[in-house]
Amino acid sequence: MPAATHLQQACRPCPVCANNTVEVLHHQRFVLPTENPLPKSFDVVWCPACGLAYADTPASQATYDRYYAEFSKYEDNLTSTGGGHSPADLRRLAEMAKTIASVVPNASARVLDIGCANGGLLAALKDLGYSDLVGVDPSAACCERTRRACGGQTMAGSLQDLPPSLGAFDVVILSHVLEHVLDLRASVRELSALLTGSGVVYV
Repeated sequence: MPAATHLQQACRPCPVCANNTVEVLHHQRFVLPTENPLPKSFDVVWCPACGLAYADTPASQATYDRYYAEFSKYEDNLTSTGGGHSPADLRRLAEMAKTIASVVPNASARVLDIGCANGGLLAALKDLGYSDLVGVDPSAACCERTRRACGGQTMAGSLQDLPPSLGAFDVVILSHVLEHVLDLRASVRELSALLTGSGVVYV
């Protein structure tokens, strides 16, 4: 671990241990369109209590949720991953689906993909015979594309703002999601309410 020499108060407590004192490793700046709600800079910091390095963003989770709802890069099939629209992405999603199926081989299992993007992983699970598929994504356009891709139920929302009355699932998928979540502890607690007694989470 690096030696902590210049410590400061964090904007965002450490997601792992909730420590509020951090060392700045790098100040990251961005050039953003005027309408983009995200901050134009944040510090990348190191937590001396547990060793985690993370983005100490001043933005709220609501700001990030708004960004993914209104400015989602995942809506663009040409430049994003998650929809299986390139051969490499299609292979990646097929392998992920096989990994999930190896743990939960029952094709009647109820599956929820939070942050489903354009539905590529749910479509890959459909190809393996799974039919009870639900996708949640902040972007309405992504929800519609997921619905077309896998024929399952889709709803607008996020891990921090889940649609009500989802019910319980045998598999909850968080693929490339947790790095977009500010309060990991609260989110992990939310997951427990979504699982059946033998349910699993794929991260």
